[in-house]
This record gives sequence, structure tokens and C-alpha cells, in this order.
Amino acid sequence: MGKKTAVFFVRIEPELRERIVNYCNEAGLTLSEFLRAGLDRAVQKIERSRPRQIVHAADPELVREVARIGNNLNQIARRVNAGDADCREVAILLAGIERDVSALLEVAR
Repeated sequence: MGKKTAVFFVRIEPELRERIVNYCNEAGLTLSEFLRAGLDRAVQKIERSRPRQIVHAADPELVREVARIGNNLNQIARRVNAGDADCREVAILLAGIERDVSALLEVAR
């Protein structure tokens, strides 16, 4: 670790400060050691919980087709949720989407 020159000023309730100081005394830590360790653990926890951005190279035409299929699914879902679609019509539309996805999978292989 490098030289410790950065400073934080934090306002807390007196009761919390007293609890922290008592904990540090019991644990044999300085207040600085305790706060640095706690902050480091908190930052590591946040970093581990962040979703990692995964970037894949993809064929732009394939991406457009997948987006089109997603749009079709959203339209079907809206109509079903609104009660505007009958089961037979939904089944036909979903079968068409299944064919489209199968064709895309073949192209992608």
C-alpha cells in the first residue's frame, strides 16, 4: 500500500462513535485501522456485486433479427395481458417466433 495522505471527514452520531471506539479498544485496533478495514471490505463487496459487462462481437443483422423477435414477443404479451388475443392466434404467433429463432440458431452455428 502507498502512503496514507488522503483524509475523510464524516459526521456521525455520538453514540455510534462511542460504540466504534469501544469496539476498537476491545479488538486492539486504532480507529484508523478499523475504519480502513471496514471501508475496504465495503468497497470489495460492492465491486463483487456489480454486474460485469460482457461484450461479444455479433453480426449486426443477427442482432436486428433478435430485436425484431423480442419486439414481436412484447406485442404478443401486451395483447394477452390486455385480454385482446385469443389462444389460437397466440399459438400461431408463437409458433412463427419459434421458427424464426430456430432459423437464427442455424445461421449462428
